[in-house]
Amino acid sequence: MASQKGQTLLEMILRFGIVGVVVTVFNFVAFIALLQLGLRHLPATALSWLPSVGLAYVLNRRKTFDMPGPMQFGEMMKYAAASVLQLGLSLADMAVLVDGLSVPPSIACLLNIAVVSGSNFLVLKCLVFRSNAPASGPEPASIRP
Repeated sequence: MASQKGQTLLEMILRFGIVGVVVTVFNFVAFIALLQLGLRHLPATALSWLPSVGLAYVLNRRKTFDMPGPMQFGEMMKYAAASVLQLGLSLADMAVLVDGLSVPPSIACLLNIAVVSGSNFLVLKCLVFRSNAPASGPEPASIRP
């Protein structure tokens, strides 16, 4: 099954996974650096998350979903909303697993990654980076600032 620019769904999922690993490493390094600067874990989490969302947007747009043309403000806002949704889902999922079901936090984290990553891929593919071009027609015109 081919998708944007002839990519198969499997290729998209693999690229999404690779981007996820790169962004996770970036986030972790930023988090550790902020801790070393004396920040506590919650502010360090928030401050490392923000640039990670920006990096994830750029890499997912270009590498995972192979979107043509310049970045669009509306698309960036959809991505930001999807990221906040992802954060909310992640926090709710962890609360249910750890506090409600007494799953050990390390196991809950792994389960949470699977749930949130899968739902995030679907939201990004279907709502943020969906191709608006007809299958055999020209690509839509880009608006350049």
